[in-house]
Amino acid sequence: MARNLGGAIGIAACATILNDRTNLHFLRLADHLNATNTALTELMTRVGAIYSDAMGGDTVAGQTAAFKQLWVLTWREAQVQTFSDAVWIIFVCFVIATAMVPLMRKVAPPKAPTADAH
Repeated sequence: MARNLGGAIGIAACATILNDRTNLHFLRLADHLNATNTALTELMTRVGAIYSDAMGGDTVAGQTAAFKQLWVLTWREAQVQTFSDAVWIIFVCFVIATAMVPLMRKVAPPKAPTADAH
């Protein structure tokens, strides 16, 4: 039961880390994606033009497709950073667990069964 409970807590903790950190990294990346970012403006203009040409000259649809691609790229990069954070946290937990091994004591089995054993 302890193994199952520990696994459930570990999975829940990892899921929480992945969810919260993805949102955090996405928002941090999105803060830099604004109209004052000249590199982004130039990229969106070029990508929007490519999509507009591919869609028969529809500029609005081209810009919408460019923004969708920007969102996908930003989300992907946020997830990469999140999984990096998760691996780092797991590494720290393993280092702590390894450092605690010398503090454990070996439990010896009882010499004889107890009197109330069935």
